[in-house]
Amino acid sequence: MIHVASDLGASGGKVFEGWLEAGRLQLREVRRFPNRPVWMGETLHWDLPALLDELYQSLREVARQPPDRPMTLAVETWGVDFGLLTRKGALLGLPMHYRNPAFQEAWREVSATGGLAELAGATGVQCMPINTVFQLLALQKSQPGLLDAAGTLLFMPDLLTFFLTGERQAEFTIAYTSQLLDPRPGTWSRRVLDSFGLPDHLLPEVIPPATDVGPIAPGVRERLGLPEARVIAGAGHDTASAVAAVPAEPGERYAYLSSGTWSLMGAMVPEPMGDPRMLAWHLGNEGAIASGPDRRGHRLVRNIAGLWLLQECRRVWSRERSEPIPWAELDALAAGAPPLRSLIDPDDPAFATPGDMPGRIRTFCRRTGQPEPESPGEVARCVVDSLALAYRRTLEQLEQVLGRPVETVRVVGGGVRNRLLCQLTADATGRPVLAGPVEATAYGNVLAQALATGEVGSLSEGQSLLRASVATDRYEPRPSDAWEEAYRRFLALAPAEGGRRLESGSAS
Repeated sequence: MIHVASDLGASGGKVFEGWLEAGRLQLREVRRFPNRPVWMGETLHWDLPALLDELYQSLREVARQPPDRPMTLAVETWGVDFGLLTRKGALLGLPMHYRNPAFQEAWREVSATGGLAELAGATGVQCMPINTVFQLLALQKSQPGLLDAAGTLLFMPDLLTFFLTGERQAEFTIAYTSQLLDPRPGTWSRRVLDSFGLPDHLLPEVIPPATDVGPIAPGVRERLGLPEARVIAGAGHDTASAVAAVPAEPGERYAYLSSGTWSLMGAMVPEPMGDPRMLAWHLGNEGAIASGPDRRGHRLVRNIAGLWLLQECRRVWSRERSEPIPWAELDALAAGAPPLRSLIDPDDPAFATPGDMPGRIRTFCRRTGQPEPESPGEVARCVVDSLALAYRRTLEQLEQVLGRPVETVRVVGGGVRNRLLCQLTADATGRPVLAGPVEATAYGNVLAQALATGEVGSLSEGQSLLRASVATDRYEPRPSDAWEEAYRRFLALAPAEGGRRLESGSAS
């Protein structure tokens, strides 16, 4: 059986074919494409028609292979964003991008009334301005009546699944990111909906990970020339897919680090955590694929600004040079720049929206009394040093909430390719870093489909297959006094971890 894994990230999409063969999970790339948001007036949107077209073209390529292969398909994407449908299934505008500044304003208003603690207590989720709940509050203010008029809210993977099958549902791991879910029963939080006056008729049934949604609709199948295929709601949140593909050994006490546009660092937990320090430390719970009858699991996590910072810097520099700067060149420049000279808090709101990221980094350093990084190499080195120190801060907080030590850091995703950042993460945290696989989200997507079809009997069986299928690189820590001194400076940049300084930065 062939499992088609559609992996849509905030900066690009990939589609893979996966299958089980000789005790291994095999993966073949079908297609890769950019994901370019578009400004419409003062609002940033996702180009959903372009993403659908890329998915359709990928499915056509798969269909050109031998036709006698049973096929399933699952879509996973980034979290929090959604589309609104009418009751008859028409799309009400393009889905909005989570980096719209209006969502930060909604976050500020809730924060000013003390509502963040209530939200965190009801949902266990990290209170971030990007979360769906703040997007809905912003929509209520800017477009009164829109939510009442809409028929259904579908998160991005569920929205794409709808256009393939006509079915409406909310897969558990993607619904978890919204901050509208009560995680223990896995149903929508009446407390949150009532507290913020949000309509409940928009929210569809929440279904477990690795659920068979149904066949590709006949009209879609005929238009694309596809064989019959089932669509699976795997783990709709790409981080949940990636974490399912961490090739950890049984009993290993590890922290995962899903490294891409975002850095998501955390640990698997048996139940949602409710430590009162989590709100101040920007820790939260998210959904996972787990063993058990309904496969609903939980992860402790902190969302950290990740390679987005370098992606934005590279975009600015490439525009200045009128040609793309190769990533290998940028990595080499960073490796050759002076280490630990200038540091930023990657989660400062100044870095949250698109714009002149190198300029913002220099401004931050000037404002905090540090040398201003000038060259691309110096700016890039500032970013990777700061990310490594942010990972150390989060690791220490995780250990306190978990009540146990973390022995290794497991890095998966595109950040595995940044060998400098992997080594710096080992140096900063003092833990061995095991990096790989790069395509963890695709492997996790395929694993979820294999669970849904019964080819794999349990998550532990699937992870055993993964260990036999993928290679990892190991980075040993190189402790030094320089890292200890840099960490003290880093912590001083954000002394109020309990209340991120939203007023300290603005979009430009």
